[in-house]
Amino acid sequence: MGDFLSGSVELSIVLIIVIGLLYVTIKNVFKGKGILPLIGNIMGYFPTVVHEFGHVIGCKLMFGRVGDIVLLHTRKNQEIKGAYGYAVTYNKGRIARAFKAFLGYLAPPVLIYLIVYLNSVEKVSVALIILLIGSLYLLIKTSNKLPVMVNLGTIGVITYVVLNEGILEGYGMVVVGIILSLLIGLLLGETVFSMINMWRMWWGNHTTWDGYVIKKEVLIPVIITIVAWYVSIGYVIYQTIIILSTE
Repeated sequence: MGDFLSGSVELSIVLIIVIGLLYVTIKNVFKGKGILPLIGNIMGYFPTVVHEFGHVIGCKLMFGRVGDIVLLHTRKNQEIKGAYGYAVTYNKGRIARAFKAFLGYLAPPVLIYLIVYLNSVEKVSVALIILLIGSLYLLIKTSNKLPVMVNLGTIGVITYVVLNEGILEGYGMVVVGIILSLLIGLLLGETVFSMINMWRMWWGNHTTWDGYVIKKEVLIPVIITIVAWYVSIGYVIYQTIIILSTE
């Protein structure tokens, strides 16, 4: 094992963009039954977990309690709930509940920035350990244990590859770079899809999504919340692009 927690991988910008575009296309165009909607469902697993972790972090920052993190795997349940998953959290106070709701959409772009930044300063292992700790927390809290165990095992193997030299005959870091590029691509796709879907939810007068929750709790118009999300997400993505352009 080399210098513990040191090292970086080469991220593929092309792969990130391709996966992001594929994610947005499948989510927007292919719905209902069939192989492509199923692929979209699988692709949405990791971004959904990250989105819900945004709510969890908001809940804990406001001294709340997390009861469960539910992942919905069937199309029927997703249509009933209007989401691919949801976090069961408890907070006292309207501001706390609004803050918790706001952080959901910010979580994917913030994680993109975190991975890219830590990789740029040769601390990619720290990013992987953060993912590993998050998976352990998810395993404890969620009622959907099996998929989380698979996810945890995958991240554990990747982390081991990064922290050990000479594994996979020198191709270990290349494999890790590809996997991280795939994950970033999924998060980028979810970020773009969410920015599009916000308007649909608003125009459709949906009453279960985060924007409406914020309006209900603190009386801020949904359009103002959407603009705040756009500004916040845009800034995070801009900072990420700066880092990538200097590498």
